[in-house]
Amino acid sequence: LAFAAGVLCRLTGIISRMLFFPFASELIHDELQSLGAPLIFGMDLLVQGMLIVHCNGNKFTWRVLYAIPNVVSPVEPLLLHGPPVISTNIGWSVAAHFMELASICIAAMAVQGTTGIAEYFSVHADNLLLVEIWIVATAIHFPLLWAIR
Repeated sequence: LAFAAGVLCRLTGIISRMLFFPFASELIHDELQSLGAPLIFGMDLLVQGMLIVHCNGNKFTWRVLYAIPNVVSPVEPLLLHGPPVISTNIGWSVAAHFMELASICIAAMAVQGTTGIAEYFSVHADNLLLVEIWIVATAIHFPLLWAIR
C-alpha cells in the first residue's frame, strides 16, 4: 500500500508540475511575454539549489545538480523518514512548490481577474481538459504527500 501511494504521489506531482509551468506562463503572458515559464522555472531552480546547499551543511557540492529534477519532483525517496539522503528536505522542497503555486495563482488573479481567466478558457477551450487534470493532480498530490511523510 505504501509503495502504491508513493507511486501515485510521484505521478500526480510530476503531472501537476509539468502542467503548472505552461498554464502559469499563459495566464500571465501579457505581463511577462514569453519569459513566464523560464522565469518561474529559473526561480524554482534557484530556490531548490539553495535548499540543497543548506541541507548539505551550507556546502556547495555536486548535489546541487539535483535542483534540476527537484523543480519537478523531490529526488528524495518518499517513504524514507529522517534527514535528507540525496538532496534536500522533502517538506521544504514541497513548501517552496506550494508557495510558488500560491504566488502564481494570486498574480494571475490580480492581473487577469476572474473574468480574464474565464475569457482565456473560453478562447482556449481545448486547454480546459488539461487544466482539470492539473487541478485534480495538484489536489491529490499535496494531501497524499502529507499522508505519506
